[in-house]
Amino acid sequence: MMPTSNTPPSNNISCLFLATIKLFCLCFPCIHGDDPSLHVSGDDQRLLWTPEENNGGNAMRFTVDNQSDPLFHPGFMDYCRLSENAFSGSEGSSVPGYHLKKVLILISPGQRATKIDFENMTSPDISCDFEHHANLASHRKVQSFPEVADIYRHMRSKKDGFKIFRPYPDSPFCEYEELSPLGTTQHILLGEYIGRKYSKFGFDEPYSVEGMLTAHCIQDEAAYQSIFAFLHGLLHEKDFVSTTVQKSLNNFCQIYPSHRCSCPKSDFLQHQIAKVVRRGFHIFKETAKIERSINEKISIPYHTDIAPREIVSFLSSWVCDRRQHPCKDGTCFNISISNLDDVFQSANDYLNHITSTTTFKSYAHLNVYPFFERLFKWLAGSGDERFSVMAAEEDFVVMVMTVLGLPVEQILPLASRLVFEIHESPQSKDLIVKIFLNGIDVSDRLAVSTDLNASMLGLEVVSEYYTRSLLSSFKDGDYYTECIS
Repeated sequence: MMPTSNTPPSNNISCLFLATIKLFCLCFPCIHGDDPSLHVSGDDQRLLWTPEENNGGNAMRFTVDNQSDPLFHPGFMDYCRLSENAFSGSEGSSVPGYHLKKVLILISPGQRATKIDFENMTSPDISCDFEHHANLASHRKVQSFPEVADIYRHMRSKKDGFKIFRPYPDSPFCEYEELSPLGTTQHILLGEYIGRKYSKFGFDEPYSVEGMLTAHCIQDEAAYQSIFAFLHGLLHEKDFVSTTVQKSLNNFCQIYPSHRCSCPKSDFLQHQIAKVVRRGFHIFKETAKIERSINEKISIPYHTDIAPREIVSFLSSWVCDRRQHPCKDGTCFNISISNLDDVFQSANDYLNHITSTTTFKSYAHLNVYPFFERLFKWLAGSGDERFSVMAAEEDFVVMVMTVLGLPVEQILPLASRLVFEIHESPQSKDLIVKIFLNGIDVSDRLAVSTDLNASMLGLEVVSEYYTRSLLSSFKDGDYYTECIS
């Protein structure tokens, strides 16, 4: 309860002192995590009142000891990309005897708004006013994004394939699955990071990418805003405003005369597969995969149908923006490091299990075949195009991983990336492939690597292997026959 005029002066001073500590902790979380004296005991939690930025009123929050603060749990640090080195890796590394020739990057959206409500807890109202977010930012490219995006709209209004999508979130509050300002910022920073890793392409120089770079995006606003922010972070402003983002189908099928892109079987299952990956649902049911023992540990009522994957999404909607605990009316999750370990492990185990099933693999083969067809054609092609960016949903990236034979061992972090590099030998002109998942070289973990026991993956070998593997999973070895079967 808030202090009243009848509260003794000493209590007022105590409350003021606690509130001051609370504000300090919110502003300097690294100190908050290192010094347990700045926490209220987890055994004797106390209410602290701090101004809530979104509604201007008072919002009740808890602060707990550093053994149970979800802000510092490694699962959220990784998923939300809260660490200082949120984007790091070995992409762009030199390969002895070869030079880098081409790069294709497949990205998934950054943070989206969730709308999960149960019992007395609800997802936070996240402001989607990116201009306000940019005005408060210290990062130059985050600050300049609205202005540069406005220039882009005027210059590319007749050429850009996306005329109805907004370039960045601009509403007072985020709608369900709308990209948040944090999600936009994540991709600006990712674009900058990729620009540094592939500096040989001259991304920081004006007029350096004309004819060299292509950008493709599915017809989804969050994906479009993600790739738009990524390109702003990647490119010099003069190149950014002249770059076109091209529309693509969800499977990136390349549309040209006599080439059929419609696959009824794949389209029919798309919604269900998305719910399996993003929400932890059963593969063919409208219900979540519940873990009762975990729900009981964190004090979720037995009748509440929420999967561990949804719990991660729910908590991250608070934690990623450093809002701390989702509390209301004095009741919180029973959050501890051990309980959070169980939540993440269960969510990861279920995703790993479901992506290993025959049903999921069959759908993945069907859905990503057009992407692989286009991928290998582009990687082996000649011409000026050397750098390509594609924006898709998280579940599509998971399906590409499944077809490659990469085990899906954990939930993908926000703003994930899968990178394909082509390196060429100056002498023999041989082409080899390197593949990176969120900065980690996974080339030696691919199905083609283990099956052929190959340390260096020739592009032709990789292309033939996966094309044969995909076609062999289809009825009569034909993609279109499988689509209508």
